[in-house]
This record gives sequence, C-alpha cells and structure tokens, in this order.
Amino acid sequence: MLEAHRGIPDVVLDKIRTIPVGKGMAGIAAERREPVQVCNLQTDSSGLVRPGARDTKMEGSVAVPMLSAEGVLKGTFGIAKPVPYDFTPQQCDLLLRAGALIAERLEL
Repeated sequence: MLEAHRGIPDVVLDKIRTIPVGKGMAGIAAERREPVQVCNLQTDSSGLVRPGARDTKMEGSVAVPMLSAEGVLKGTFGIAKPVPYDFTPQQCDLLLRAGALIAERLEL
C-alpha cells in the first residue's frame, strides 16, 4: 500500500496505491530483494515497467526494497529522474542502506 509520495501525478496514483509483490519495478524489487532499475521508463521494453509508469513522464528510475536487519521486507521506495539515467552500483548500495534505515524505523 502506498504510504507516502512526492511529485507523482494524480493520473498515476490510483494505479500504484497497491503494488503486488512480483508486479512492476517495485513489486519485482520486493520479490528479488534488490534494486531494480531502467534507464528510461518511456522507452523500456524489458517488461519491468508497467504501462502506468510512463504516465509519470520520468525516465531514469530505480525501485529499492526496504529490508530490516533480519531481512524482513518492510516495503519499497522509488526514485526517478526526468532524464535517462543508469544508477551506479555505489548509488544502489547507498539506496539499499537508506532503505534498511527506513525499514528499522517502520512499524508494520
């Protein structure tokens, strides 16, 4: 269930209020327990991007799981840029660590 957002267009919100594990970038990041990214949401043909994601008008995007120290999935978060972008392994590692900090503070 969507808990917080910033800058997501209204047309997209109804499509992402609930993300099933295994569906779309966030669902796949949750299932794999690792970051999932695409360089360009608008042109991606990998099957990772759900049609509603294109409505964001964003391009470079990453979805990251929020895992507790025990490895319990507490959710996912995503970041998108308005230009094509590949997040580096170092950036993905930093985002995983940020997700772990958030996970430790969530009460689910």
